[in-house]
Amino acid sequence: MLNDELPPEVILAIQRALEAHVGDVQGDSFDPPSLDTPFTPIPVLNDLFPDEQSLAHLDFVTAQLADTQQKLQAEIDSLQHELRQSQDPEKMQLIQEMISVNARYSSLISTDKNYSSQDLLGQMSLIREKATESEAVVRNITKDIQVLDTAKKNLILSMTTLKRLQMLGVCSCVNTCVVGSNANHCEVNALSQLEDLVKEKKYNEVSDTLAVVKQIFTTFKTYTGVPRISQVWKRIQEIQGELRSLIEADFDAFILQDTSKAIKPTQISDACLAVDVLGADFRAHLVDRYVALELKEYRRIFRSTDEAGQLDNLSRRFAWFRRMLQTHEIEQGRVFPVEWKVGWCLLAKFVDITRDDLSMLLVKAGTSLTVKVLLENLQITTEFENSMAKKWATSVSFLLREDVLIASLKRAPSQPQSRRSGDTRYDVHELKHACKLINTADYCLSTASELEDKIREKINEEFKERVSFQAERDMFVSVVSAAIVIQLRELETACDAAFSSMARTTWTASGQVTGQSPYAGDLVSAVEQVMETVKPLVEQKKYLRNLFDKACSLILAKFTNAIVKSRPLKEIGAEQLLIDLQHVKSYLTKMPGESLVTTSYTRGLTKSTTRLEALLKVIVTPVDPPEGFILNYTLLIGDASFSNFQKILDLKGTPKGQQNALLDNFLTITSTKTDLDSTSFLSSLDMEPPGPGQLGGSLRQQAL
Repeated sequence: MLNDELPPEVILAIQRALEAHVGDVQGDSFDPPSLDTPFTPIPVLNDLFPDEQSLAHLDFVTAQLADTQQKLQAEIDSLQHELRQSQDPEKMQLIQEMISVNARYSSLISTDKNYSSQDLLGQMSLIREKATESEAVVRNITKDIQVLDTAKKNLILSMTTLKRLQMLGVCSCVNTCVVGSNANHCEVNALSQLEDLVKEKKYNEVSDTLAVVKQIFTTFKTYTGVPRISQVWKRIQEIQGELRSLIEADFDAFILQDTSKAIKPTQISDACLAVDVLGADFRAHLVDRYVALELKEYRRIFRSTDEAGQLDNLSRRFAWFRRMLQTHEIEQGRVFPVEWKVGWCLLAKFVDITRDDLSMLLVKAGTSLTVKVLLENLQITTEFENSMAKKWATSVSFLLREDVLIASLKRAPSQPQSRRSGDTRYDVHELKHACKLINTADYCLSTASELEDKIREKINEEFKERVSFQAERDMFVSVVSAAIVIQLRELETACDAAFSSMARTTWTASGQVTGQSPYAGDLVSAVEQVMETVKPLVEQKKYLRNLFDKACSLILAKFTNAIVKSRPLKEIGAEQLLIDLQHVKSYLTKMPGESLVTTSYTRGLTKSTTRLEALLKVIVTPVDPPEGFILNYTLLIGDASFSNFQKILDLKGTPKGQQNALLDNFLTITSTKTDLDSTSFLSSLDMEPPGPGQLGGSLRQQAL
């Protein structure tokens, strides 16, 4: 049967179902035509309609072909939906080919044109080639754009860096310029401008200029290895060092009211702005300096050895501080920024000094105290603390420690009793009494625990949990602690003469090292006498170990305070102190004995003496050349603290003029050593330590 003899609607239905094949009139499926061979519809039509009678089934064949086409379309839609979910390029290509083939077959049938599948595949291949070429072109264009973007970023970074360097080196408007602004009109060197402002002491402008210079230079911190950048950084450090020296000199002149240097309050106020830019370390140094100078007169008037410093004159101490604080707030204190809290720093230092003095007076007074005197002083102290707490809207730590007061109240009779006065030797009777207290309290502690267990065994089950002697055990532990404090007090008294002799030594008068100093032998002898008295009298070894740990800390802390008080040391004094320290260390190493020495004791002794040795070795090092001296400091101390290095120079007795140059070199060298810490054991070194006989600060806390 020929193609042109069929009705048009039959041909259209057949063309819409080219992918499906019906084996017979009953609707069996057939394989779709291969895309590899040319397709001709005549054989398919002859197969479907072999004779004229088969035309009777035309409607059925048409419906079957339409149904098959719908199923194919549903499959295509399903594949498209799946493709949108999985974004699989291969599936997308497959669906596109199926849609394209279906559309082209439909077009061929509807237009009655006999295109071969080979032609379709050729067109599809051509389209894929064009798409591949387009993709390659797009990639090349994108690659060039990415390269241009990278070049643009590098160019912007280079321009920004150069502009910042220009602002650092050539900028007359450094107070108003910002990074990235037009700086072509800048004409004056910023660092030269800063130097001029520093020399003219225009601190207000210096603070703004220095802040901008430091902010700009943060960009170049990582490039300090570049010679030019390193030179600029060194120059900035030199300017800051010179600024520190000028400000410190002006502060001293203002605080001491030097008539030869007329320093206006406004100048100091402006200088405070520059100090904030220089850093918190330098600010803390100035505040500590001011506080020390303001309270210097207080230390002189209320010495514990003078009448004004006795317990019955406690109210005079507080009255003096109130007057000083009022003068500070009206006059000199007004130049300091509020956020510096200088008044609070004065109070904190006053409290520390007064607490140490009162604790020493209470301990040394002993049984000569009366309950009346203690209660009166407690009331005066409480009133002062409340007034200060109200002024600053915060709590003030107690000047009179509760445990010291309780111990004093227990010892104090209703009438004063005679006790040794003016005698610096330790009290053997008191020492032995403390040992008996420890033994008795320990026995009571053990008995209380045993009694608690026995009662729990005998009592009914419902009452067992209510049986507890914990309060009693805590009381006995407190008695042991108080007795150890008494032992440490007597040990301190025995060592006072040796430490006083050490603190009064004039190291500058020593021409050479002469071996062990006399005070070192006296110190070891005094400690040995006390410990030999205590050892056989305390029954429990754990309390002896506790005593040895605290005694070692006490002796080394007092040794450190005596070093500070005996400054200037010079190289010869530090070398002599190293020899004396070795002698003291040798005794402390064997002080507990083989049966009582512990790892913690040895570790604590080694740690403390190693720090003292490092301190003295730095002082022994000559300051010439400066680089070698500073390098030795960084190796032995291991920090980059401006204040700590200043302490070394003060202990060494370095002249003021030479100190400024050393401090500048210190800042320059340590700025490149990022591995150094900001603090070390020197940070807690008190340059105004309590004198002999005062168990001060953290050491007293350890003893208690």
